[in-house]
Amino acid sequence: MQDSIDYIADNIGDTTSHRAKENLSALFYWGLRKGHIKSNPVSAVELNSLKPKQRLPTRLLLASLTGFAIDRSKRKPHTKRSCPSSIWKSLEIAYLNRLRGIEVRHLTDAHVLDEGLLCQRVKGSNTNITLWDDRLKFVVKQCIADRDALWAKKKRPYPMRPEQRFLVVNNSGEPLTGDGWQSIWRSFLTSAIEDSLMTEEEWFGLHDIKRRGTTDTEGTAEDKLEATGHKSRQMLEIYDKSIARVKTPK
Repeated sequence: MQDSIDYIADNIGDTTSHRAKENLSALFYWGLRKGHIKSNPVSAVELNSLKPKQRLPTRLLLASLTGFAIDRSKRKPHTKRSCPSSIWKSLEIAYLNRLRGIEVRHLTDAHVLDEGLLCQRVKGSNTNITLWDDRLKFVVKQCIADRDALWAKKKRPYPMRPEQRFLVVNNSGEPLTGDGWQSIWRSFLTSAIEDSLMTEEEWFGLHDIKRRGTTDTEGTAEDKLEATGHKSRQMLEIYDKSIARVKTPK
């Protein structure tokens, strides 16, 4: 079993070897429960450690997918080839504010300030405010308008406390959950691949858009630290994939 898993890792990849061990382990545990074997031969197999993938979608791909999501969101919900408007709104908000997916999902009316959008970050990053520009103001206003219209249509009670009014909601008017987001995101990217907007190798997650937004942020490393909320240059380097522009020596 160890030789087989090592062969898969060396010739196909570490991710596939991890998946192979999981599948084989499930098979052998079934055999154990049924009394066909006396031990699980893959239980002691060692695996190569997986390095976290640091995907960086291109600006062109992100723009194409955002337009694609806007177009599909105009179709009637639950019809063929439609997608919820939460897709393009989340794409825009994550990019413009350099936010993680969970940070986008937790935004409420309480984060909408006179000067900009209050970004409360997780994992110890600093809170900051992204100042309004036309693009950010548009997507936030659209979130509020669409949400309020959906609540009125479904005759839902309007929460009086702003922290209970989430900016991005699903087609039922409920806040997006992590599992709910993963489901609609997989469906959306699968449609994009079927329509030849991207390839399977270009697959990425909402978290990777933070990397795109960080990379596209202009200024010095200190400027980017302030924009992303990171507390160290080491953390910033995980997200900032820009290439330094330097002058020739004099």
